[in-house]
Amino acid sequence: LTGLVVIDQLPQTEETLCLRILGRGRVQHRAIEELEDLPVHHPLRSVSLKLLDNLLCHLEALLEKDNDPTTVRLQRVFEIGRYQTRPK
Repeated sequence: LTGLVVIDQLPQTEETLCLRILGRGRVQHRAIEELEDLPVHHPLRSVSLKLLDNLLCHLEALLEKDNDPTTVRLQRVFEIGRYQTRPK
């Protein structure tokens, strides 16, 4: 059984946020904005940041520090997320 997801046609809900971040263009940019807007201790934010951090680490190893604006923006979100959620 195979399924197909058309990311740009997904509803803009928390349930689809992780998939939409993996999209591209305006869909991805909007999803990143939604992630940034989540409260610091929101469970979806912390889980998403961990998963995306892992993905970004793997991508960086493959792309050798890609300077794509989206990658740079995600790196900034991760750094902010790490700082805000670390134990005090």
